[in-house]
Amino acid sequence: MKRFFAESIFDDRILLSDEEMHHCTHVLRTQDKELVEVTDGKGNLWLTTVHFINKKQIYLEVEKQLVVDAPHPAKCSLAVAPTKNVDRIEWLVEKAVEIGIKDFYPILTERTERNRLRIDRLEKIALAAMKQSLRLWKPIIHEPILFEKLIQENTNVHRYIAYCEDEFEKIAVHQIEKQDALVFIGPEGDFTHQEVAFAVQNHVIPLSLGNVRLRVETAALVACVLVNQ
Repeated sequence: MKRFFAESIFDDRILLSDEEMHHCTHVLRTQDKELVEVTDGKGNLWLTTVHFINKKQIYLEVEKQLVVDAPHPAKCSLAVAPTKNVDRIEWLVEKAVEIGIKDFYPILTERTERNRLRIDRLEKIALAAMKQSLRLWKPIIHEPILFEKLIQENTNVHRYIAYCEDEFEKIAVHQIEKQDALVFIGPEGDFTHQEVAFAVQNHVIPLSLGNVRLRVETAALVACVLVNQ
């Protein structure tokens, strides 16, 4: 069954955004009186009937609520230094949403090669991946933030930093607490010694993802899969 995303949820009807409406009517060719599903990206799912007002306007009549306040299945959030090639970070967001992710933070480090991202585009990619994978939770895509600032501000989850060098003792992924976790993944040149030291001083736990050197997006997905197990 076709599935759409909506933020305008009322007791008996749902209104789609212009973009979702275009996708519904022109891309998927949804018909009048067709049954479709709608999620608000916050753990809820409705069964609705499509009603055409005219060729460009529709509303969705709620038939019944299928899921109410589903718990978030993902435990992992990622803080990743954007790659120089933006396609790789966009691919990462898509796959991470399919696997399951709560928050995505682009972090600015000393060696980060891309300081700007189109967050609106990443939002669209995340939304499409959420619908395609039949998930009911839309992850939060944050604006780029300084590595040190995120460490100082985000202290309410278990935090881990994955990096290549061995100046600090690391734990293995299977030793991660089975609770909400934020994993820091460095840039293509890795975190600097000073950045790792700063993280450790602020109670971020050094993490090993294995004995091979992984690309940024690969390391992030490995962490995402293993933390969610």
